[in-house]
This record gives sequence, C-alpha cells and structure tokens, in this order.
Amino acid sequence: MKIVIIASNDFSLINFRKELILEFRNRRFDIVAAAPPELPIVRRELNRLGIKYYPLTLSKNGRNPFRDFLFFFSLLRILLKERPDYLLTYTIKPVIYGNLAGRLFKNLKRYSIISGLGYIASENEVNSRKLVLRIIDILYRTSLRNINGLFFQNYEDVAFFLKKEYINSPAIAQVTMGSGVNTRYFTREPLPYGTFRFLLVSRLLRSKGIAIYADAARIVKEKHPTVEFEIVGGYDLSCEDAITPEEVQNWEQEGLFHYRGTTSDVRPYLKDSTVFVLPSYYREGIPRSIMEAMATGRPIITTDAIGCRNTVKHGQNGLLVKPRDVESLAYAMIYMVEHPEEVKVMADKSRQMAVDIFEVTEVNKVLLEYMNLGVHVPVSVQTFA
Repeated sequence: MKIVIIASNDFSLINFRKELILEFRNRRFDIVAAAPPELPIVRRELNRLGIKYYPLTLSKNGRNPFRDFLFFFSLLRILLKERPDYLLTYTIKPVIYGNLAGRLFKNLKRYSIISGLGYIASENEVNSRKLVLRIIDILYRTSLRNINGLFFQNYEDVAFFLKKEYINSPAIAQVTMGSGVNTRYFTREPLPYGTFRFLLVSRLLRSKGIAIYADAARIVKEKHPTVEFEIVGGYDLSCEDAITPEEVQNWEQEGLFHYRGTTSDVRPYLKDSTVFVLPSYYREGIPRSIMEAMATGRPIITTDAIGCRNTVKHGQNGLLVKPRDVESLAYAMIYMVEHPEEVKVMADKSRQMAVDIFEVTEVNKVLLEYMNLGVHVPVSVQTFA
C-alpha cells in the first residue's frame, strides 16, 4: 500500500509526525511526503527513512488565488503520478487543496488532521478578512465532502466544523490528545538549580502572547529582578499579527527577556528552564510545545482558552490564566517564583500527565485504528542522523 502525506512545511513531518510516519513504515507502506522545504536536515532524514519527498511551493498565509491554483495542481500531479491508496493532510491549505485533488480519485481513502483553527474561528474580523473566511467556508465544505475521516484535537473544533457545516455528521470525527509527544525522546529532567527561568517556545505572533509575555516580565522583574525570561521560536512576518525583529530588539534592550532564535532541538532550552509559559489566545488544537515541556517535567502556565486549557489541571501541574490579561499572567509567574516547593510537585505531575495522557504511541494508535490499519506496532526512538 502507498500513502501520500501533505504538510505546510517539511520540518513538521519530522518534528510532529515522525513517529506516525514510522508506524506507516512498520506496516510496509510506501510513504510519499510533500511539503515546502524549510530545513536541509529534514531532506536528509526523510532520505534516511526511505521516504520519497516532493518539495512544494506554498504561500501559507497568502491570499493570491493564482498561487493557490498552482499549489492545487502540484498536488494533483503528485497524486496522478503516485496513485496512492491513502491520503493524509494537515494544516489548512494542504487539507483544503489536498482533499480537492483527492476527490478526483475514486478509491482513494482520505484523512485529515485538524490541529487547531487559528484565525478562521475568529468572530471579530475586518471586512477584508470576512470575505476570505466566506471563501474558506465554501472550500472546506467542498473539499471535505465524502472524506473518510477527520482527526481533531479538541471537541470545540468538532462543534465548530458541524456548526459551519464543513461536515454533516460527527461520525467521521475522531478526537485525539493533540499530536502526542514522544516521552522517550523528551525525557524527565530535574529542575535547574540557581536562577529561576521562564521559557516560551512559539512562533513570534501577537496571538501567541509574545507581547503579553514581555509586559508580564516587566512586572515580575520589578519584584524579582533576578528572574530570567527566554523566548525560542521563529519570526512569521507573513502573518498579520507578526511580532517584528525591531520589537524583539527593543524588549531585549529593556532587559525583559533573551531571544534565542530558532532551533531544531528544543530540549536543551527546556532542560534549563524552571517553568514553561504559553499565554496564547490563538485558536489552538493542543499545543505541542506544552506537551514537550510537560514530558520534560516542567510546570505550565497557559491560558484558559480552547486547546491550551486541555494541558493543565489548575493547581496540580500548572496554572491557568485569563487570555490577553497581563496582570493575570504576571500574578501566576510571581506565584511560581515564591512557591518553589509547589513548583517541584507540579513538575512531577506534568511528567505523569504527559506519559498517561499525551504519549504519542497512544495518540497514533487511535489514528491507525480509525484508519483500519490493524494492530498497533510500537516504534523505536529515532533521532536525527
């Protein structure tokens, strides 16, 4: 059997879906991956795993219909050439255009992963965005017709798709605990001694809470000046709510946080952190960055918002704060600094929850069984060569 997997960037194939790809390989699938290239290391890793790779050109946040038309035809050409038995897509444009192309193949089994809704779930949009959202409504309803299955990461997203009539029945929807986390790769690390350090890992978007994090850091440092703050993640200047390099530079010069740039391995930063923070008000699925921090054994501060709240039992493995609320976030940070014994207990609870709830092998088991692909076959830990 053959499966084609379509993503919005090649790094996500390895960072988010590697264990799932290995499950397909263990089932003797011929695996074809298609995604825009981002990191050379990914191409080497896919080659090492014996996966055929097609580079794509995709304007992820663009609204140029001609470019989207070309993207659709590039997917159609791949499907015509490969003639797969299964198609798996994730993120908005691969889901929409991959399924539009896939509908032209009678016996192709189509599955998609909905890993959060982002701005399409916003109810307060300017007129120009409202037109785009109406077009997205039409594209989703058309592309998802007769799809074999959809994997969601929370029940609110299922309800949204039903309300918008993207799908007609909950029978084709399956909810998983995010994309899962490999708790053998992200191992339990002891809390660091000395400096108390908060860490945020995310794309640099306003909706991910970057500016709120900076403002909260300013408040915390007034009371606890030795506390440190770090941010790891890349710029995404194609997004309307992008944080600019100039803003980051100004915050750094003010001494609010250290910006560490991007990385293909976040584990050293997690190891050096005391508490993980994601003050997002973006419409998340279940944030992978939080699951990785939990697996490392870090208390979590995140928002009481869809997707984020699924990762925290308030007062047990972390604290939930109000979305878009600087004072709520600062209060939670100060509480963590002033209650080190509770931080230790929360760290243990985070690791336990990661193993019990978010382990990637269990998440993938749900996907594979729903796709009628038989008995679950555990995969070994494999890292970049």
